[in-house]
Parts: sequence; structure tokens; C-alpha cells
Amino acid sequence: MVGTRRDQRRQIRQHIAALGPRGVTSRVPDPLRAEIVAYSQARRTAGASWQAIAAEVGFSVGALQQWTAAARGTASNSSGRSNATGRAGQVTQ
Repeated sequence: MVGTRRDQRRQIRQHIAALGPRGVTSRVPDPLRAEIVAYSQARRTAGASWQAIAAEVGFSVGALQQWTAAARGTASNSSGRSNATGRAGQVTQ
């Protein structure tokens, strides 16, 4: 990753702000979502908690976990463990 974590965090926050006013169900563009997921994965690898990462980027823990699971091609149940479904309950082959 390029730049410091602080720079990455600042860039993510700027991209989010550029989206303008948004509600909790407003879709985040895929490129920005991918950037947030990459940042989250790097922070988790470094030992950061989901709560800390959520506070840093301004999204909920649940959103970050769902996006990360989707990027890995897995779905998570409420305990945070992967299950055998893909998206929206579709069973993967």
C-alpha cells in the first residue's frame, strides 16, 4: 500500500465526504468499497479491532465485516464465522 495509514485513512475520508449527504442505506461505489476493504484488511493484519477500524473510516463494524467477507467470497453469520453461502443465502458449489 502506498503512503502511511494516516494518509490512507485521510484519503478514504475525503472520498466519502465527496459523495455528499448520504443515508445509512446509500450505496458506496465499488472502487471506494474496495479501498476501504483493503485498508480494513491491512489494519486487521496489524492487530486493530473492528471497532477501531470502523471509527477510523466512519462505517459500522457490520458493514466492514460484510464487505470484507464479500471480497473474500464468503458470507459471515452473526458470530463472525464463515458459512457455506455466497450472497443472499445462495449456496455456493
